[in-house]
Amino acid sequence: MYKTMFYVNFKKYLILSLLPTGVIIFFIYIFYHSYVSDRGYAKNTKLHSQMSELLDVLHDLEQEKNKLRQHIRLLDPIDSDMLEEQAKKILYYAHPDEIVIHKN
Repeated sequence: MYKTMFYVNFKKYLILSLLPTGVIIFFIYIFYHSYVSDRGYAKNTKLHSQMSELLDVLHDLEQEKNKLRQHIRLLDPIDSDMLEEQAKKILYYAHPDEIVIHKN
């Protein structure tokens, strides 16, 4: 008698505890995968940090590009012959048939 009563009560408590246990396991599964998966929180945080680093690099490159554009704007009014002469003077370059006069 006691054994059958024990099994009936055990079966009743087992059934009553399976639903909450299943729900808890389900929520643990959902939260775990929302953190770890390819679209989860950890991946999102990593991508945001990479994006901020790349935005910094982009900003630096844009500044360098603007400096080069400004430098090109300053070179526009210069005559090409004058530019070639200045380059030869700075680089110490001349064609073999040219005569170089060096002033001290």
